[in-house]
Amino acid sequence: MNKTLPALAAAFLLFSSPLVAQTTGISNLQNGLSSFVTNAPPSLPFAASAGLDWSDAYIGQLVDTSFPWVHLGVGFTGGVTSLPNSAINPLLEALGQADVSSVGLPFTAFNLRLGGLVWPFDMGLKIGFLPPGLVANGLAYTYSSLGFDVRYNLLKDDLLWPNVSVGGGVNYMSAVASGSYGNTVTYSDGQGNTLILDKTKLDMKLSSLEFEARAQVSKKFLFILTPYLGLTAFYGTGHAEAAVTTTATATNGLAAWQQYIPGITNTGFSKTNDQGSFGMKIWGGTSFDVFAVKFDFQGMYSLFNGAYGGAAGVRIQL
Repeated sequence: MNKTLPALAAAFLLFSSPLVAQTTGISNLQNGLSSFVTNAPPSLPFAASAGLDWSDAYIGQLVDTSFPWVHLGVGFTGGVTSLPNSAINPLLEALGQADVSSVGLPFTAFNLRLGGLVWPFDMGLKIGFLPPGLVANGLAYTYSSLGFDVRYNLLKDDLLWPNVSVGGGVNYMSAVASGSYGNTVTYSDGQGNTLILDKTKLDMKLSSLEFEARAQVSKKFLFILTPYLGLTAFYGTGHAEAAVTTTATATNGLAAWQQYIPGITNTGFSKTNDQGSFGMKIWGGTSFDVFAVKFDFQGMYSLFNGAYGGAAGVRIQL
């Protein structure tokens, strides 16, 4: 896991080169902040939903009469979901950075699933994090998530039929990517006034609370392979904030710049947006089963906004 977490964090590479001193129009900074807080939130419920999708549509009741007589599992999953370039690139350009071709938000999750009692259902729990102080490519990352679901078995896997289940769940995620820069950026309002930002630190804060309904089908083959396919409908809130900590100075004082960046002070500014959205996610893959150990590989796609992702995990499951 010591190698997995840094590798996942490195996938979230938003900045690929250092800032250089420059002069640019203040409208570029306005547009960059607005693009980030407007375009990032719709993809966040999709990101929050990842990390608890196992290959088996139903794992069985906690205690029953079939081998191995108890049904539960514990494992670890890691992966990446995408954010739209339209959320990131205008902000990068305003801060003197080159555009990026793709942007990924990493996630990790320790997950647990228990079979139900009396009725044919199971329930899962995930807890995810990236360790504090993790740095990749000049960015410091934090990440946390929590999720819970319940699935009810409609059709049980046997010689001919697959496992089919329906259910629902709730997920929460929070992430921050922070970068510190020592160079100076100068902005102009087109009328001879300038705003200078020095020793800038940028915190991109993302969070989402997501509620979902789901259906899944899976089928075990030869005791070693379990392909699966799922469909999730969800509603979630997405929160995005671009918080800039800096030393800000301006000709004629900062008051004149409030019309461009409301709330700006000599120590920085921020812009936020909260947005709710509906979505649908299709996801699937397969696990390779070696006795009680399952190696799970999955892809996922958002039908409404084109966000996508991938995950891999390992678990012990009875």
